[in-house]
Amino acid sequence: MTELVEKYFEHWKTKRDDLAWAWDEVTDKVFRSPAEAWPLIIELIRTAPNDAALSYVAAGPLEDFLCKHGESFMDRVATAVDQEPRFKQALQGVWKNSMKQWVWVEVLRLSGRTGK
Repeated sequence: MTELVEKYFEHWKTKRDDLAWAWDEVTDKVFRSPAEAWPLIIELIRTAPNDAALSYVAAGPLEDFLCKHGESFMDRVATAVDQEPRFKQALQGVWKNSMKQWVWVEVLRLSGRTGK
């Protein structure tokens, strides 16, 4: 997982075509394998090199994950907010998109945001 995380952020920073596989692999895990994607998302949030990279994870893999699997993972999201200091910040960069309404309400609550 470490190599995938490193290459994902390297692709984000450089946009090099030869590193697009990392973005593809993260996206594939998010949509097809939530059990593999969840620890990967935690690691992406934990190791994001700066706030811009954290925002990239929030608006990408985290948001997509919550849209697709949020209903099944909200207990883990709440735990992550308590255990990983940057998780709450990442949640602040998530938008509703196609999220179920009750999942969105929980995201707003857990992130400390109020909203629509």
